[in-house]
Amino acid sequence: MNNRQWGQWLKFGALVILLAGAVALYQRAQAQQQPEISTPAVAQAQKVELPRHAPATDDGKNMVVQLCDGETNVTVQGVRPGERLSAKQAQAVSDHWIVRSSMAIKFSTTTS
Repeated sequence: MNNRQWGQWLKFGALVILLAGAVALYQRAQAQQQPEISTPAVAQAQKVELPRHAPATDDGKNMVVQLCDGETNVTVQGVRPGERLSAKQAQAVSDHWIVRSSMAIKFSTTTS
């Protein structure tokens, strides 16, 4: 290789390095300018205020599991407040509400 070829390769290498640096700087600038994800759904979810309600009354001896509507609850006999439900007990509570809600749906559709 003669000096002229080395000079051309050197210019080419410098150009590649400069181009790569420019791309990196551009990507960094774009990343800093992008705002947080702000879709209408996200904005609406951030503005929603959750309802507040008083907890269900309990006797201190049995756990009371309450739904977020503030009205629906069930007492689990034999489980003290603060204890963890077994899988069988949790399934029984869930089944209770499923049966109760399906009866309410059937009732409301038959009376309409």
